[in-house]
Amino acid sequence: MQARGAGEQIEGRRPDRRVVRTKTAIREALKTLLSRKKMDEITVTELAESAGVNRKTFYNYYSGVYAVMDEIEDEIAGNLRKAFENVNFQTLIRDPDEAFHRLDVWIMSDEKFYEKVMTLESQYSLRQKILNTLKDTMWKALSPHFRSDQQLALEVAIEYGISGILEVYRKWFLTGKKTDLATITDYISMVTLNGILGLAKEYR
Repeated sequence: MQARGAGEQIEGRRPDRRVVRTKTAIREALKTLLSRKKMDEITVTELAESAGVNRKTFYNYYSGVYAVMDEIEDEIAGNLRKAFENVNFQTLIRDPDEAFHRLDVWIMSDEKFYEKVMTLESQYSLRQKILNTLKDTMWKALSPHFRSDQQLALEVAIEYGISGILEVYRKWFLTGKKTDLATITDYISMVTLNGILGLAKEYR
């Protein structure tokens, strides 16, 4: 039987708060453990103990450690999508820095965990979900402003730009965060947005 999401409602009823608290505790425990060790080193017993639940309770909601990770990945992608859902073409032109600095807020909300996400090969799946979420969000904001014969050029610009953004953050973590994050994001905004908006001006 497939485990329900932490906030999923059943037949229009509000979710059971105890269920929400338990599943949230399990997810947060896994994120904490991932800041200290590799995914394949974490056992159900260890995760359950860290979350303050027994193994039976754990298996009421999840089939294993990787099932918890799947839910975390979906949750992060959803939160990231919400953070950028009101970014549109005019917003990017008027205040591109504000849009990109939402990434600062997102990363700093759980810095240790996102450091693992960006640097560990075992977190490749989550990095791909984050990448795809950012690309989809940017595409929805920009594509209506380009003609059909310009869509491929825009797709290339977004693919190149968003992939580059995540790689910059990855390098920032790997090299010991020697520069403050806001400065890194300023550079990202300047380089990425100038490229995409330059393309927009050329085609207008």
